[in-house]
Amino acid sequence: MINTDGLGTFPAKPYDFTGEYGPASTDVHHRFSLSGSVNTKWNLRLSPFVVLESGPPFNIMAGRDLYGSTLFNTRPGIPTDLKKPGLIETSYGLLDPNPTADQKTLPRNYGLGPGAITVNLNLSKTFGFGPAREGAIAPSGGPGGPGGPGGSGRGYGRGGGGGFGFSESANNRRLELQLRLTF
Repeated sequence: MINTDGLGTFPAKPYDFTGEYGPASTDVHHRFSLSGSVNTKWNLRLSPFVVLESGPPFNIMAGRDLYGSTLFNTRPGIPTDLKKPGLIETSYGLLDPNPTADQKTLPRNYGLGPGAITVNLNLSKTFGFGPAREGAIAPSGGPGGPGGPGGSGRGYGRGGGGGFGFSESANNRRLELQLRLTF
């Protein structure tokens, strides 16, 4: 629980900070990510990336400057008189868009936004070219080969954020070119 979302935030009531303590706007309770890499028989590498996360909290605002502060960040009040005219029925209960100065208002970041699912697929192909390096160990065994220390050295993760990249290979090829597509 904190009382601000950063430098650009202000209290809803300028002279009363009791409703300002609440979850941060970045307080996502559940987050799950899954990633991996599969190399196919044509030496195409498929790398899926999936992120599931619960919704972040958000402020519910009345959209008015009720306190003369030139800020439109007033939160609706929690009515004590359910017959007061102008109350609005919401999924959070009855709310008063015109709270009085002594009326209790909703706490900061009381709402809960929808969750999100992000799916990303990276497809890459690595081409090796150039003569074999002197003293290179064949990829079928030994250090630097598949299963050995350092992995296959195929240049995965090199070359920037997409498109293509050059790298110096850990296997018996001198240079590699990697082409990537991201969906």
